[in-house]
Amino acid sequence: MIQYHYDCSNWECWGAWSDSKNLEICPVCGEKTFGIDFVDDSYDDSDSDDDSDSDPDYSERKRRPKWLKERRQEIKKRATSPGGTLYCQICKKPIIVNNAGKEEWFSKDGNLHVTSPNVDHYSDDWVTRERKLTKTRVYQNADAETKQQMLAIAFNASPLRTTHMMCNCARSKSQ
Repeated sequence: MIQYHYDCSNWECWGAWSDSKNLEICPVCGEKTFGIDFVDDSYDDSDSDDDSDSDPDYSERKRRPKWLKERRQEIKKRATSPGGTLYCQICKKPIIVNNAGKEEWFSKDGNLHVTSPNVDHYSDDWVTRERKLTKTRVYQNADAETKQQMLAIAFNASPLRTTHMMCNCARSKSQ
């Protein structure tokens, strides 16, 4: 079963997971959603003996923190030329955006996707940052809410850059 994660307009909300492609109101906080920001096609709702979902640390790792709205805007502003063109910081070419400020790109299957210009962790990818953080004693001894806040801070921390979606997907993770 495919699960869709919706980005919520309330920056304090973590958003919501749903199997619906048309979720307009966030079921967590009741605010309008910005649309799908992540698709998980590995979700399996079949009954199994694996109770790893009941482990709070395991279920916390399933969800990636989201960008703080003002942080995303700050990164996009840094990648924008004085003339207003947004540039990919990997290939150095302009990122073409539509009137809504969204990048339109085609996946390998030829499907059109419309997303915010991609923000990329580099010099330590998100997975590396997350691993380093979760190994610290401070994180391991924190309650669930504090862990979420610590992950959000690490997720939004520099260095970050704006890229084409396909440039970020195609790069080796050491770049």
